[in-house]
Amino acid sequence: MKKETIFNVIALLGVLMSMVLLAFNWGNLPDQIPAHFGIDGTPDNYAPKWTILLFPIIMLVIYLLLSLLMIKRPWMVKNYPYTITEENKEAHYKIIRQMGGWLRCSIIWTFVFIEYLMIDFTTGNQTLSGFTALIPIGMVIIVTILIMRKGKKIK
Repeated sequence: MKKETIFNVIALLGVLMSMVLLAFNWGNLPDQIPAHFGIDGTPDNYAPKWTILLFPIIMLVIYLLLSLLMIKRPWMVKNYPYTITEENKEAHYKIIRQMGGWLRCSIIWTFVFIEYLMIDFTTGNQTLSGFTALIPIGMVIIVTILIMRKGKKIK
């Protein structure tokens, strides 16, 4: 199975996970839920309960827009750090598509993680601290560097 397909499946599983989280926890959520957390992990802003329904919608829109962009014109990347020639274009386009897939996955799963933190806090579990929100950001940076290093090896 190609990496692009794997990234697509993982991203769609994230959207599904968001819907499942909401379905199982909707009845336990209070009328006001945390909308923003401070660095110490405590909420510093609240919003109506229905705003959490925007998470799966936003995730699906992001998935569709990024998928459309990568299908339509993966070669139109303007800030790609390496020179693309006729000899290396297919290898670089493959990396660009993988990067687009990784971008979809990382954005969607970061949303799932934030949604989980919001639900976890409102249901009183609070098993994670505010610093755990840095985990997906760290993963995005590490994997992005690894994928970009692949492009550097192509002549």
